[in-house]
Amino acid sequence: MAHPRLRVAVLCCDQDRILLVEHRRLAEPAWLLPGGGVAFGESLAAAAAREVREEVGLAVEVGPAVALAESIDPGGGRHVIHLILRGRLEPGPASPATDPAVRTVRWVPLAALEDLRLHPPIPDLLRACCAQAWDEAAPLRVSGPVWDPEG
Repeated sequence: MAHPRLRVAVLCCDQDRILLVEHRRLAEPAWLLPGGGVAFGESLAAAAAREVREEVGLAVEVGPAVALAESIDPGGGRHVIHLILRGRLEPGPASPATDPAVRTVRWVPLAALEDLRLHPPIPDLLRACCAQAWDEAAPLRVSGPVWDPEG
């Protein structure tokens, strides 16, 4: 029996933009928040910081969890739980670093999220989280299950 996969993702907002990475590992290239798997014994914040460094090439200050999204393949192929943490990047240019699955790193306007193949497809959730102040005490936003049949 397969088990769900936990993926930490880091939400970096800059005014009306969000940092995304284009992955080519999926069936079709898709845009995701920087992030990835958590190793056994690794804290969520440490995994998030490591993944951002691998994908974007910059250090990040990892903040509070702001959202949880779940992707469940109706065919039973995959089940991913995305824990989304706020993040502040160190100054510098973001560009693909050591992760070979990352094709492009880009600051994307929040208004353009529907124009991308976003995985998971949660543009409204991401906009709501970016509207929340960094230190604002707010409940964890939950979305799911969602599934992109192409991904």
